[in-house]
Amino acid sequence: MHRDRGSVTLEAALVLPLLLLVAAALMWAMGVGFTALAMGDAVRTSARLIARGDDTDSVMSRLQASLPDAELALESRGAEVVITAAHEVSLPIPVFRELGFTVTQSATAPLESAP
Repeated sequence: MHRDRGSVTLEAALVLPLLLLVAAALMWAMGVGFTALAMGDAVRTSARLIARGDDTDSVMSRLQASLPDAELALESRGAEVVITAAHEVSLPIPVFRELGFTVTQSATAPLESAP
């Protein structure tokens, strides 16, 4: 008679929560990556619009609407426009919410002169 009958079931029951945790962590990391990409696109587009001469207030209000939780900064450096967006990302586990980090995206666009 074999004494290790059911050991596969026990091992699966012990390993399955760990696999689910790893899968959830990977999905969260992908979400953070996609957020960073979206922030970069929005910041670059806004910097380009301001450099072309669009109204600064309307561009920044649209950017704030598209990135509601981000802190935005607009800077003029000589002949360049620099927009920086920072978004605080925390872990989705209530106990570890304090272990977050900040995703920052910045874009620089040269001012275009009027013809």
